[in-house]
Amino acid sequence: MPASRRLDRTLVGVAILATAARIAAFFIETRDPILSLRAIDETSYASLAARFASGDIFFGRDTLWFAPLYPVSLGLAWKAFGPAAATIAIGLQHALGVAAALLAVLLGRRLGSRFAGAFAGVSLAVLPTLLHAEGRLLYTGPLVFATAAFLIAFEVARGKTIAAKHDVAWSGIAGLSLGVAGLLRANVLAFA
Repeated sequence: MPASRRLDRTLVGVAILATAARIAAFFIETRDPILSLRAIDETSYASLAARFASGDIFFGRDTLWFAPLYPVSLGLAWKAFGPAAATIAIGLQHALGVAAALLAVLLGRRLGSRFAGAFAGVSLAVLPTLLHAEGRLLYTGPLVFATAAFLIAFEVARGKTIAAKHDVAWSGIAGLSLGVAGLLRANVLAFA
């Protein structure tokens, strides 16, 4: 079998590990009476999402104290799916967590070594704080994914020659990912 068609065992292993960890975390958190309670931030995002879904697209007249992408996305999901939107959002956040772990493998390889990539991917696959954050109505999971997407796209774009056709595409993906990250948490732009 040609090298380009071989299955990448590290990526497959990280995908399986990340998926299994997230399924376990989902079942644990939804069945635990303490972990299933919404925290203050989650309640705020759910309230803002409900306001957005009901037509309050500017969230009242006060100055926004938050980056708007997460509650707006939740509001659109709420409008489309009703109360099931919270479960759908958490499922999507877990899927983005698996994708972030895979991007960590690729970034670690590109900037370090195969071992660095495997270590980074496995770390993100099972990191308890990330698993917990992805299981909540919080922007943390999508922010980790957007940051990983930015970093890998930026690194690929940086490695290409100026004359390459795909520079614009990778630079655009990097810019879009950074923009999404900034709309999820405004102070992430200081990172740039």
